[in-house]
Amino acid sequence: MKKYLFTLSAALLCQAALAQNIEVKNPQARATVGQIQSGAFMQLVNTGNKDDALIQAHTDASITEKTELHNHIMENGLMKMRKVDSIAIKAGQTQELKPGGYHIMFLGLKKDLVAGQTFPVELTFQSGEKQTINVKVVDFKNQPMKHHHHHH
Repeated sequence: MKKYLFTLSAALLCQAALAQNIEVKNPQARATVGQIQSGAFMQLVNTGNKDDALIQAHTDASITEKTELHNHIMENGLMKMRKVDSIAIKAGQTQELKPGGYHIMFLGLKKDLVAGQTFPVELTFQSGEKQTINVKVVDFKNQPMKHHHHHH
């Protein structure tokens, strides 16, 4: 009986560990006024020893019509936004979703996203893991820029 319980608890621990290989840090969405789209940004930390990928994001229909994964690419000297099927997260690494790079796009917003609010977004990973995170709405206009310009 003890051996059975040990095996069962080991199996449950492994399952719990599998379910949390991706740690989501600092999920934020851009506040909107009258716009019909916005983006969400965060860090996805793969604490596991296997590569994974974000393959879907879902937001309640009362908030937005569609939620997609996007990236910015340079094409013919112009920065363009493109829908992507997945966002890779290498084992032991952090994938940053940020303005000008990979991000989650909310299309067809049903109402303004007001700074200070939070709303749930369900993330689905290639591993089968699903996580519902609370995304905080932030007014990016009042935040200091994070990148630095270097002049030679």
